[in-house]
Amino acid sequence: QYSSMYCQPMRGIDPAAMAALMEYSWPGNVRELENVIQRAIILSEGDSVRLEDLPETMSQVDLLCLDEPAPAGSFEEQLREYRVKLAINAVQDANGNKTVAARSLNISRAYLHRLIRESGEDVAVI
Repeated sequence: QYSSMYCQPMRGIDPAAMAALMEYSWPGNVRELENVIQRAIILSEGDSVRLEDLPETMSQVDLLCLDEPAPAGSFEEQLREYRVKLAINAVQDANGNKTVAARSLNISRAYLHRLIRESGEDVAVI
């Protein structure tokens, strides 16, 4: 939308910028995200949104993960591990309430339970 509006053709978002966007807590919700994307497209000097196009507070969000070695395993294995991690974090954030955690992830409670079982952890105790 903003790419067309400002006649700034974009092919996408660089991985480091996407990591920062996903890691940010978004206290302003969707409006804040829209403003950040609009600003990044306006400031971008290339055909993709880069980390340096994002606000400074966002580009400093826990980028230590970029220094970690790449995870092992196939794409599908990494994706499954990430889904399990999201499920566990959602349950922890919901103080153990799995119904609230499932809603926050926009998934069914049954799928949340399946993800937790895959982890082999007792999330209720965590």
